[in-house]
Formats: sequence, structure tokens, C-alpha cells
Amino acid sequence: MGSKGDLQIALRSLRNVRRMARRLQRVPVDCLRINSSDTADAEYVTEWLGIVLCRVCGQPDVSMPPFKAKAAPVVQFRWFIQKAARQAGAIRRAILLGQISKALLAEKAWEGLDSAETFLGSFLSENVYRKRRRMK
Repeated sequence: MGSKGDLQIALRSLRNVRRMARRLQRVPVDCLRINSSDTADAEYVTEWLGIVLCRVCGQPDVSMPPFKAKAAPVVQFRWFIQKAARQAGAIRRAILLGQISKALLAEKAWEGLDSAETFLGSFLSENVYRKRRRMK
């Protein structure tokens, strides 16, 4: 990251990822439309953030409760979203504390941060309903 503006963009992107993930955690289940492909996409987001956190930043992965492979897609999705929020927060803290080289972050992490932010933004706009669906 050559300039202070680039660092601010990275911090803003991480803040947006964390904010969107936390918002998805608070959405009631009956306002979400989730299938197995959405769960796979959420897993993709956590994989990208995990790569940035572990390989680029050199930080340990975030602690999480055990993953339940046989659970419903909504439960799995919420687990991945919770992990994404924790990962984004850990990356952001590492940047603010100076534990990450700015040049290394710019070189290797932009794709992952942009991918995570794009997925969460599109998911929020397409699959979250303001009104609850009636249970039949």
C-alpha cells in the first residue's frame, strides 16, 4: 500500500465486511432465503478471509464452536458468517496494531477482501427480506 489512502480503503473494506456479516447474524431466520449454494458461497468468503488472516498476516485462525456438517443450511450459513465477522475483525485489528506489512497486504490480500465484500453486499441486497414470511 503505497499511500495512506490505500490503507484507509483496506480498513473501510474490512469494516464493511464485518458490519455486513454481523448484520446477517441478526436477521431473523424467516427473513432469509438460504440454500446450499449460499452456504457454499459463505464458506468461500471464510476461506478467503482465512487465507488473508493466516498466510498473509501470519495470524492464527479465529476460535469457533464446532461446525455441524449435518445441520440445516441456515445453521451452517450463520456459522460461516459468524466466522467471517471474527476473521475480518482480527485482520482489521492486526492492521491497526501494525502487525501486518502494508506492502504485503496490498500485494496479496486485495482479491480476498474485495471478494468477501462483494459477496456479502450482493447477498444482503438479494436474499434478505424486510418483511417476515408467514409460516404455513
